[in-house]
Amino acid sequence: MSPDQQASATAHLQTYPDRSGACRWIDIIRTGTAEGRREVEEELRALRAEGITLPDNLVEQMAARDARATVHFYDREHLSLVFHAIKLQDDGKELTLIPDQIDLTVGKDHLITVRNATQDAPCEALRAIWQQELPSYADGPVAFMVYRIIKAVVMDYHDELECIPELLIEIERSASLPAEELFTTDDAGQTPFQTIQQRIFTISRALLEFRKQLGPLRRVLDQLCDLAEDGDGNLPFSLKHSRIELFDLRAQVEHLIELIDTYRDIIANVIGAYQSSISNHLASVSNNMAETSNKLNANMQRLTVITAILATTAVMTGFYGMNLTGLGIASDHPYGAYIMLVSLLAAGLGMYWYFKRKGWV
Repeated sequence: MSPDQQASATAHLQTYPDRSGACRWIDIIRTGTAEGRREVEEELRALRAEGITLPDNLVEQMAARDARATVHFYDREHLSLVFHAIKLQDDGKELTLIPDQIDLTVGKDHLITVRNATQDAPCEALRAIWQQELPSYADGPVAFMVYRIIKAVVMDYHDELECIPELLIEIERSASLPAEELFTTDDAGQTPFQTIQQRIFTISRALLEFRKQLGPLRRVLDQLCDLAEDGDGNLPFSLKHSRIELFDLRAQVEHLIELIDTYRDIIANVIGAYQSSISNHLASVSNNMAETSNKLNANMQRLTVITAILATTAVMTGFYGMNLTGLGIASDHPYGAYIMLVSLLAAGLGMYWYFKRKGWV
């Protein structure tokens, strides 16, 4: 059945023979609905008409959308691999890592992939190699394509991680801003510090998701490397001559994990720099508040001294201002006003001297 005929029979499955015509690549695109899962199961079971019989538990695994990255054997006739490609989306505020599950089942003369439509571009490039440009490969075309598909996924991780250094450089430059600018509110009520802090957290979450996806992929490659060493008797195809390529892929995944850990250390250092800026800014604000408080206390002391002096003179003038006899100074005394004025000045100056001695003025 030609690819065009197969595509007309179903909207999800296409079959591609290799250049020799001895092997087939059966590519199935899953949808995100329960109906789509049932369709995938039906398509996998329908392969019996083409001489490919898959165990029921393998069919259920390949139709599922939330399987963990792993390696399984089924009757020594099928090797099943589950791993995840990724796509990083950046809208300027949030970094979202979207994993794409890829189910790969390999037999002696066939290769079955169940994937999402987002992997069309890399699969199209691999199909061109599969159908037209396949070089001689000691372990055969199936083993070659298993390696190339996993390599394409690993390269996706490399490509998606390339944007992280630029984001970290941008954040590090922002860390050098003066503290006053970091905490200046813009028209939207947002400070640069809040924006950068949100950016740091989104990058940290994205790196954590990267690390989460790379760990299982490394375990899959570890198992394949072990099989390439001494497990050919359990495989439907040989990996004897693929060891160098598989070990290279595992080394690349190890490098990616180390790179992610390095990026996370850089983010931790940036966070430390921001915390230092915050501490310095808060210390400056605290010093300014303390200085303002000291000035306020000094002014309050002066006002208290003035109030106390005026209150004392007010009591004296009020007392002698009463229209009563026997107050010690008669109202018709020729020097009464002078005596009263000298008394007020003496009381005021005495209190001022006292407060001056206390250091209040």
